[in-house]
Amino acid sequence: MPHLLTIPFKSTSLASIRSAVREYIHINHSDTHPDHFKSDITAWEKLRREATSNVTHVDQIDILIKYNAQLSFILIKFPSDISLEFAYKPAFDPRGTSISLPSILYEQACTLFNLASLYSQLATPPPDQKLSNPLLVQSVNYYQAAAGSIDHLYELLKPLKDSLSASESLPLEFDENVLLGIRELMLAQAQECVFHKAISEGKYKASILARIAIKSANLYTSSLTHFTSSPSSFLSTLPSTFIPLIQVKSHHLLSLAHLHQSTSDISSKPPLHASEQTRLSLSLQLSKKSLSIAQKQKLHPRLITELQELVESLGENWSRSKRDNEYVYNVSPLPEGRLAEIAETALVKSVVPEGVKDVKGVLAGSEVCFGELMGWGAKMAIEIYNTRKEDLIREDIKDRISSFDQLQIKTLRSLNLPASLEALSTRVGLPPSLLAKAQEVRLEHGIEYLRRLSEDCTRLFERCQSLLNEGLDILDSEVTEDEQYRLALQGDNLAHTERPPSSIANVSLTSRAEQYQASLQEAQISDTRIAEKIDDKEEDISLLEMDAEALDRIVPSTTPNTRHSPLTSPNRTQTHARALQSLLEHLDRLKESREMILQRAERMSVEDDIDLRVKREAEGMEMYMNLEPVMFEGVMEESLRRYDRVRREVDDCENAVHDVLERVKEENEMFLQSRREDVSVRAREGMLRNLETTYFDYVDLRDHFIAAVQYYNEMAGLISELREECKVFERSRRNEIKWLSDYMNEMSLNPSHPPSLSQHHHAEPLSDPQFHEPSISVAVEAKPSISINTSTNATPRVEAQEPLFLPSPSPPHQSTSLQMHDAPAASSYEAHETNSTPARPTFVPPPPSSLPRPSFAPPSPAAGGAGGAGQRAWLPPPSGAPNSAEWKSLRMPVVPRGGMSDSGSATVTLTPKKEKGKGKKRVGVEQ
Repeated sequence: MPHLLTIPFKSTSLASIRSAVREYIHINHSDTHPDHFKSDITAWEKLRREATSNVTHVDQIDILIKYNAQLSFILIKFPSDISLEFAYKPAFDPRGTSISLPSILYEQACTLFNLASLYSQLATPPPDQKLSNPLLVQSVNYYQAAAGSIDHLYELLKPLKDSLSASESLPLEFDENVLLGIRELMLAQAQECVFHKAISEGKYKASILARIAIKSANLYTSSLTHFTSSPSSFLSTLPSTFIPLIQVKSHHLLSLAHLHQSTSDISSKPPLHASEQTRLSLSLQLSKKSLSIAQKQKLHPRLITELQELVESLGENWSRSKRDNEYVYNVSPLPEGRLAEIAETALVKSVVPEGVKDVKGVLAGSEVCFGELMGWGAKMAIEIYNTRKEDLIREDIKDRISSFDQLQIKTLRSLNLPASLEALSTRVGLPPSLLAKAQEVRLEHGIEYLRRLSEDCTRLFERCQSLLNEGLDILDSEVTEDEQYRLALQGDNLAHTERPPSSIANVSLTSRAEQYQASLQEAQISDTRIAEKIDDKEEDISLLEMDAEALDRIVPSTTPNTRHSPLTSPNRTQTHARALQSLLEHLDRLKESREMILQRAERMSVEDDIDLRVKREAEGMEMYMNLEPVMFEGVMEESLRRYDRVRREVDDCENAVHDVLERVKEENEMFLQSRREDVSVRAREGMLRNLETTYFDYVDLRDHFIAAVQYYNEMAGLISELREECKVFERSRRNEIKWLSDYMNEMSLNPSHPPSLSQHHHAEPLSDPQFHEPSISVAVEAKPSISINTSTNATPRVEAQEPLFLPSPSPPHQSTSLQMHDAPAASSYEAHETNSTPARPTFVPPPPSSLPRPSFAPPSPAAGGAGGAGQRAWLPPPSGAPNSAEWKSLRMPVVPRGGMSDSGSATVTLTPKKEKGKGKKRVGVEQ
């Protein structure tokens, strides 16, 4: 029976037991000094050194069992995690990385694993040692103890896993499949030892031997299944012969089971020759398979030799059986499917060592580590009780009392109490918003400021009216000159000219003047109506000009029996006020009583120390019992019943608070009703409302006049532009008359030889260099023919230059410009504006939001405008014309028919033009 497998030890390194234990005792057992357990810490360190020496000796069993017992008792005194790290290397990979975990349970699990390893090593004799029955019995016991140690370790896995964090993991040896595989392997080897012992005794039937062998084979197969199901990382750490040897053992013992069962079949009555041959065939096949694996994996030579001998022996027996069945018994071999199954006989079991199962017996008569330290379970029970006590004080007493206080505060705040009661005995004063508005009016001097703004608007209106009248006077003067000019001309001469009358030429200017006049009149009417309101509101606005103290004196007070108010509060209000005050005082007394209850409960909590009761309860229990917090549940419930009286008092406070608050709501409703019927309240509200309205009336009046000042300033600029345009228009019309008069006179003196342009060079040019008047279209019946082309380019811009009085800042108005442009088939003169008449915000009725400035549109051809054929007046060319045959372009004033255009200057192009058969020149205007 050579070649049995063993489990190696898990090696470890030193652990910082002393520092970790002292730190834990210092933090969690403040009533005990760590030096008091100095000897216990030393004993723990010494015992651990002995237990982790990994010596394969029978004496090491007691050391490991004792250390396991001490760890079990230490776990009663300490939690698993006391920040004490234990590091162990993998059992099958001693060169691998150590796995360190802060868990005493991990230390105990590794100790049990090493105990199982020790049992397996003690049970496995050297391969060359001769086996005897006592040695086989010892091996069986050790293997069973090894399996029992693994079973106990398996039960420890669940609490060990629960004590670890998510980032911590157990070593591969503690995988469930690995532990079950080791357990089955130990039992399989123990059963194999029993099988060999039974063979050596020679007193068991072949059928019994077959049953023992097949059980061992099945245990090997089960072990193999668990190992192959374990993590691949673990399988890579196993020795190369570990798994193959289990396979060989499984096939070999199954082969022996069929061999002994074949012997039983041939010995039965009647003999089962057919079954014998089939079982020998199966046994031979299994042995050959075992031999093949052993040779392939290069297992121990002695094992290979034994398998070869077995194969040869089985081959001979199978040949004999086959020959006998063919020639003697004349039977055929039985099919494998019809063979009867071999029943199992388990003669071994997992046996937990007595010292592992009963730690109290191991430590009897010896000193246990930390025996005087309060157990971890008792300590946890004390912490649980303190937590429950704090929760009871917080939730059932403190939080409830706080909720009563919040309910009282919220309810009184919604009822405006006690502020409404305090208002009866204390003069409230004026609202801050009203005081701020009164200060604003006072700083602006109220009525004086409004009257000054009104006067400014009147002066600005008069200034705008004066500017407008100046412009209209200019237009009237031009009309007079035009009428005198037309009376001086004879009918024929007047028919030849296309110069429009003033009523047509100045229609755009007069239209704008009418619009401005209408807007000013509406603004004046609005200002006059608003100014009348100043007198109506003067008395009320004067109240807002008072200082805060004077204003407070004139506003009625709601405080009863005050010398500031002639009104007195009715007795009904005072009655309800006294009732409310009494209820509020009752609420204050209830609040004080609640605070006293809370203080008493907190004092009880401080004085409530359950430590002594828990210690006495723990001392009455078994010393080696693993104490759990649930064992002290009765002591904790009894201690918490001391607070039942406090909780009942809190319930009474809750009922009292709700009752008084309901009474406060009812009494407050009656109090408010009496206040609504109070004459002084209504008088005060009316006065405050009147002052608020007066302030907004003042703001409306002030804003109106400020907007009016801005309006008049903008209108003054527009009217100034109009006046300047009227001046330009008057000069243009006057120059036309003078030029036409001179031209007509010269033409009448010498009709056959018209004067040249140089002779009329004395014509007065326009005084404004930025403005170039368009040309007038004329036709002269003279032989020389001159063609004059006109086009307009320049644009005059006239800005208001009059200084005006500006009481308040106003946005600058846009400039107005006159622009000349070319019209199709005729020249025209139009005024284009870049903005409209300024908006004027007024009161009832408001004037138009804007007054658009009109443009100077040319009259239609039906009204005598330009563009009709045969409407040219023939005049001699102006004096100063060049004598050269090539006429050059020059700039001259031209007034087109149909009025004025807003395009710019006129360009006159003189070109020589001859007619067939005639030697005369012709002067014409070509558009």
